[in-house]
Amino acid sequence: MKIKANVPQIRGKIRQYVYDNIKEYALVTILFIIGIFVGVIVVNNLDDVKTQEINAYITDFITRFKTIEKLDKVSLIGTSIKNNIILTIIIWIAGTTVIGVPIVLTVILFRGVCLGYTISSITYSNLSPAGNFIFSFNVKVSLFFINISNISRLSSKSKYKRLDDELLYDDV
Repeated sequence: MKIKANVPQIRGKIRQYVYDNIKEYALVTILFIIGIFVGVIVVNNLDDVKTQEINAYITDFITRFKTIEKLDKVSLIGTSIKNNIILTIIIWIAGTTVIGVPIVLTVILFRGVCLGYTISSITYSNLSPAGNFIFSFNVKVSLFFINISNISRLSSKSKYKRLDDELLYDDV
């Protein structure tokens, strides 16, 4: 028995799902963007001593990162995936209850603050101006779309709706 995906039908179901939950996607996106702005504002309002500490930390991190001869990329990505899976499970469990919805929205706002703080701090570090722009743009755009798509899907109210209500695969 071979399973063949009916791609246009799946796309239609996904499009309908996004259309039905556009308010939730908009709310999550706005909260995430507000969090990014709050993180940037926090870094902009730091005094000179804190700014110098951030610069020293980032410069020290980059120099240590460059001097590592054999970086264990597998364990690094494994730790990152494990941390993100744990956060995803917490968001998913909290999102299944009415009481947990504010927790999910707070986590989304906090992730935005963390992203805004991190990118703004790196931008203020002693990197070259061209490097700052390229790095900031790439990280902001890629992380924004990754975070929004994942968090929006997890925090959607109607996550109990199934995309496969109808036959999505043909038996061949």
